[in-house]
Amino acid sequence: MVEPELVKEPLCQIDGRPALVAHIARRIACWFCHNEGAVTPQSVTPATGSMLKTETAVAVIRAAIVLGSHHIYITGGEPLLHPGARTILESIPEHSSKDYSVALVSNATLLPRAIGWLEECHIEKIKLSLHYLSDSSFASIAATRMPVRAVTNAIRLAAERLPKVEINTLVQPQNLHEIRDIMLFADEVGADLQLLQLVETEFNARSENRVDGDTIKSLLSAECGRPVDDSRVTGQTKLRYQYRGVSVVLIDSSSPAVPS
Repeated sequence: MVEPELVKEPLCQIDGRPALVAHIARRIACWFCHNEGAVTPQSVTPATGSMLKTETAVAVIRAAIVLGSHHIYITGGEPLLHPGARTILESIPEHSSKDYSVALVSNATLLPRAIGWLEECHIEKIKLSLHYLSDSSFASIAATRMPVRAVTNAIRLAAERLPKVEINTLVQPQNLHEIRDIMLFADEVGADLQLLQLVETEFNARSENRVDGDTIKSLLSAECGRPVDDSRVTGQTKLRYQYRGVSVVLIDSSSPAVPS
């Protein structure tokens, strides 16, 4: 029997969908935790982090499936840092995407060493973070000396070998000048791009780093023209633009109404 309370504590919601936070620890030290617009975590202790036991994570995923979840996100921190990441992801049974879909959210830094077994997992989509496109912005945003090519090369590898790859970018003053180049990179590798605004929480309490939606929409309008689609998701506006061969989606939390 699946106990419904089992799925409460380790889950947050992204677009109203369950998201398993497997591991708060991070390999790089981005100053924010966006979880794709979800307001979680309110606070974490990055130095110590927290981690679900492997068997608990497996049980939570199974419970979410049995309870009828149609979309499941596995996120963090960096979920591939979890010592049981392979066991957790390989536990997902073969399924039809008509029944439910599973997405893994990662910063891509550990992807090359995991790509072989990830190819065999039953995951519909991997969402990879790219908040920088130069070594200087990578250092500024993620407090790392790692070259940004470690991330871009991993994204290229994923796009070549995994079924569906999407890039996530949190728009901020440190990378605003690189958004056009990130869009070009997304088109180069054939990955759709999702642009996010900062959701302020206790952990993300740096409002000076929030770029307003009008600024982002102005940039997208100049590059793409008018949005081809819009909708509401959990109190935010979701605008979809077509940029060359890929889709660019803006999750705009600054304007609650859907534009006419």
